[in-house]
Amino acid sequence: MTRQYVLDRGSIEALGIGNVVLARMLFGIAHDVDNVVRILDRQPRFLVPALSLLRAGRQRYGLADHIADLQVLSIVPLAADAVRAACGRLSDLADDAAHAVYIASTRNASIITPEPKIYPESSPTILLPT
Repeated sequence: MTRQYVLDRGSIEALGIGNVVLARMLFGIAHDVDNVVRILDRQPRFLVPALSLLRAGRQRYGLADHIADLQVLSIVPLAADAVRAACGRLSDLADDAAHAVYIASTRNASIITPEPKIYPESSPTILLPT
């Protein structure tokens, strides 16, 4: 089974400024990077919540186009069930974070983030070094 990872707003922003660890994860170099070991399955899926891309793209001109053009990433649109979750059980989170949590929970994925404390303890996160 292919492992899935969700890139949140912070990870997208980090990729946009050239985060080496994330670039190596995305483009297939899975080994010890700056004392951070990430063992990835062959060809993991990297999911980008549309709301995370929207928020990050508004902060940096051209970032949304760049991310959308990367074939290794899959942009996940905002679905009605995600909106219901964001308005209900995830209402204490920012919209983009709620979308990331919803995707992670429905796809058995971990959220790659430089800010794991913004997520509920029940959400699996991977700290992205900055």
